[in-house]
Amino acid sequence: MELKDFMYNANELLPYLPYLRRFTRALTGSQSSGDNLVKQVLIQHNQTTSSNQPDPKSHLYHLLFKLWQNPARHALKNTSTDDHKLLKVSSHNRLIFLLNTLESFSDEQLEGICGLSTDQINQHLEQVNAEIANELKTSVLIIEDEPMVAADIASIVESLGHTVSGIAATHTDAVVQAEQEQPGLILTDVHLADDSSGIEAVDEILQSFSVPVIFITAFPELLLTGERLEPTYLISKPFTAGNVKAAISQALYFFKD
Repeated sequence: MELKDFMYNANELLPYLPYLRRFTRALTGSQSSGDNLVKQVLIQHNQTTSSNQPDPKSHLYHLLFKLWQNPARHALKNTSTDDHKLLKVSSHNRLIFLLNTLESFSDEQLEGICGLSTDQINQHLEQVNAEIANELKTSVLIIEDEPMVAADIASIVESLGHTVSGIAATHTDAVVQAEQEQPGLILTDVHLADDSSGIEAVDEILQSFSVPVIFITAFPELLLTGERLEPTYLISKPFTAGNVKAAISQALYFFKD
């Protein structure tokens, strides 16, 4: 059954679905597992709620939170990824971390979604931030044709303890730098200075070696339709340091051997 099959009962939720897909893919580490989790959330919505929720977005993530705490949730995830590539970060901490950084919910919204106090949520965030800092360090290639944006991303990357292997503004430069430096992570814009696609540049790079990739775009809804193979990790412009940190952490967790 396709994701679109559930949409006829959830018209009020449609504006939030591209971002929910982004969130669940970061949480589970794959497009298929993430989209399956979205289906389960929509099923729960159709079974337990009426339309016209006062805060539809928070309601969606509250249903997701409840599903993720269910002991039977192993059926919703990419088990092979979760078994040996999550290192020491618990799935519960990871979920709260993403709710805080990737979706930028307010404290009040987080309390309602998680059923926890702000102090409890902050304790979980402190734990996961310490785990991230201790476990993940790598070199990062930034593919971005706007100098100020590239410098901003580089600053965030370095503040997290990573190194910047290079900054490329064109398809050709990106491929050359990637082959020379073999970075441990790539952050790429979709539209590059030579009117080429960051997606095409990454496709060429991945023919030479395997590396996790995070796409950055001002139009995420165009890449998150659920109708084709799509990026698992995506940052929306304008972004915050928290957005970048969340995406980097998840990409490296699920990729690291």
